[in-house]
Amino acid sequence: MQLRIGRRNPLYSTAIGKVLLAWMMPGEARTVLAGVKFRKSTAKTLASAEAVTSILPHVRQQGYGEDNEEQEDGLLCLAVPVFDRFDRVIAGLSLSFPTMRCGYEGALRRAVEGGRAGDFRAAWPSPGGGWRRAGDGGTELNTCR
Repeated sequence: MQLRIGRRNPLYSTAIGKVLLAWMMPGEARTVLAGVKFRKSTAKTLASAEAVTSILPHVRQQGYGEDNEEQEDGLLCLAVPVFDRFDRVIAGLSLSFPTMRCGYEGALRRAVEGGRAGDFRAAWPSPGGGWRRAGDGGTELNTCR
C-alpha cells in the first residue's frame, strides 16, 4: 500500500471517495466529477464520471464503499461514512486488506458482518495471527488466513 501523510488519491478510485460522493446531493457529486481528469491506476479503475455516478446509489444503499483493486493492484479497501449530529457525512473510515491474504469475498464478508454486529471496539493481536476483540472474552476476529 503506497500511502504517505498528505498524499491524495482520486475520489473515483477509492472506497472513501465513493462514500463521500454517494452521500452528496446527486447534482453536487456530478459537479465535483465534471472537473476531474480520470486516470486509470489499474485495469479496474473507473474511467468516467458516468461510471462513478452509476454506482453511487448502490454505495449509499449498501452503506459502504468498495475499492476492489481500483487504486492499487493487490489492495481491497472498504469504507463507511462518519455522520455528524445533524446526520451529514463529514468524514469516512476505511479498512484496507491485501487481496493475496484475504481475497475479496473473505474481506468483504468479515468487515460487513463485523460492522453490523458492532465489532468496532478495541482489539489486540492474537497469538494465532489474527485479532481478538476486547470486552467479550476475546472473540477471534480475523478469518483472512
